Amino acid sequence: LIDMIIVFTIIGILAAVAVPNLMKARLQANEASALASVRLIVRTEAMFRYSNEQGDYATLEKLWQIGQLDETLGKFPHVKHGYIFSVNLIVKA
Repeated sequence: LIDMIIVFTIIGILAAVAVPNLMKARLQANEASALASVRLIVRTEAMFRYSNEQGDYATLEKLWQIGQLDETLGKFPHVKHGYIFSVNLIVKA
């Protein structure tokens, strides 16, 4: 019985050390993914603007429809790894 208590105590100590590190690594991975998604959106918006006759930007739905973004970013709601993405277009008068 004492051996089992010692084993569970050691497992508890290891879990107490490992869980915060795991959560920190997961947070960093999600932040890196969000940054990569923003870079992708910026690149695809620039490509769309320069290839478009009017020189306008597109919505995320439009970029998804023409095959420039994946479904996660293109379909509403634009949520990926806990981050919400949006593009605010200013309409010229």
